[in-house]
Amino acid sequence: MDVKEVAELAKALVKDLFASEGAHSIRLEEIIHQNKDLWQITISFLRSPIEAPSGIATFIAAADRAYKVVEIRESNRSIASVRDKARAA
Repeated sequence: MDVKEVAELAKALVKDLFASEGAHSIRLEEIIHQNKDLWQITISFLRSPIEAPSGIATFIAAADRAYKVVEIRESNRSIASVRDKARAA
């Protein structure tokens, strides 16, 4: 697999997994080729507010990006894991 294939696979997975949360504005943030068989891809996205609070809180809730790390095994194109990415404060 090349970098573009891995990125598209990770973005499609995140879009599908988080569709019920209104995932949109999906971005590739980072790719790490851990070893010969494992890729770590960080994807971020915005969630559509389901029950939008009033006023400025609506804007803040909608603008908060979620970051997910997707691990893909190159040998069989399988998803090894999907987890939250810890963000620096």
